[in-house]
Amino acid sequence: MSKNLAHSTRQTAKQTRWLSLLKHTRQALLAAGVVTLAAGMLYTYPTVPAHAALQEGADQPIDATGTDNYVNAFIKKQYAMGFKNVMATGSWWGDVNLAAKNQQWVVVRDHQLGKIFPFGSPITAEFTCLYPGKLPNTGYSPNTISLHKMRLQLGGDEAFYLNEYDKAPLKPPVIEQFYNVYVTPSAKRTQPTAIELRADCIGQTTELDPMIGTKENQNTNFDSIIYYGGKTATPENHLNVANLDGSKATEELIDVHAWYNGTDYVYGVLKNTRELVGKPLSGVIKVVGYAVKPDNKATIHHFGVKYENGDNEDRWVSEDVHQPMDMPMPVGYNKNCTAALPGSNATVGKYCPITIAFDTRKISDGVHILSWHIHAIENTAVTRLPSHAGKQLAAEIKFPICVDNSNSGVCK
Repeated sequence: MSKNLAHSTRQTAKQTRWLSLLKHTRQALLAAGVVTLAAGMLYTYPTVPAHAALQEGADQPIDATGTDNYVNAFIKKQYAMGFKNVMATGSWWGDVNLAAKNQQWVVVRDHQLGKIFPFGSPITAEFTCLYPGKLPNTGYSPNTISLHKMRLQLGGDEAFYLNEYDKAPLKPPVIEQFYNVYVTPSAKRTQPTAIELRADCIGQTTELDPMIGTKENQNTNFDSIIYYGGKTATPENHLNVANLDGSKATEELIDVHAWYNGTDYVYGVLKNTRELVGKPLSGVIKVVGYAVKPDNKATIHHFGVKYENGDNEDRWVSEDVHQPMDMPMPVGYNKNCTAALPGSNATVGKYCPITIAFDTRKISDGVHILSWHIHAIENTAVTRLPSHAGKQLAAEIKFPICVDNSNSGVCK
């Protein structure tokens, strides 16, 4: 492990309060097999057949807790400061009725896709961790996940950590504060190579899991492909296999790894990042991504794209709505996609691109946040931890787009 220093730049912790917090009194109702929430309507999955096709834009706010407002506003603030390639990845785990609880986010100021780092130079990333609800007026509270570690890692190899227990000259990492972390590649890296650069926030529960007697860890990774010493044709990434559409991993990918003990990994992948980020957009755009669960410990429950229209409130563009523990998703999103059978080691969307269109003319010109979202539910029959059965693990990528349908130059 490299013994490097991490430099920090102070990030103002004040955040504008976009919506008042609603009272967190709720009553779980079971109506037509679909979970809804009384009083708060935190997240609502509409009633649809178990194998319905994509549901087109409900266009209603889907989170009344202010959690999405906080994260979206934080990203927009970085964009307004000049960080046009700012992006974020998030994850959350727990009760399916409380999708706004215990969220953990990685925010990078530059996705750095395709950047070439010269031989002998350190590889850097500037990022921070967000825990909605930890600070006043930042979303659902209480958040029982605390910042444990920040990590910058080169694939699965060299890494540098900032820990909650760090002593001088290092200090424990602070949420909302950006750190310019760097890792010096191993001297064994003598040939140009592509590296899966991982900026990670690792949280830890404040309570013990009754089944294992220890605190649980939750990992959220922001993964992008960069180069060391020069460009190469084979990126180092878990998607570097023949995908079902014949493509391979490229430097266009942004990948969120959501991990929780027992559930293990859920991957959300944005495939066409540079078509969407850092340039003016107009008309109908396409968001292309993957929804990946590489084992049978959990089943993909739904995926989709969210947008906000200037108020920082997430709304669905479209999604496939499934009830918890439903059968795997249906065939039909791509001619090469195949739905998995229960208990198999693949789910629909694994290495198969899913395309969702969004008409930017339905929102105002200017900067908005889109989100690529996937959601998995732990399989009761497979989990090794009964306390996890039926729980959710979500993965999401948030990114700014700048819309200019009137050719006003607003995106300059």
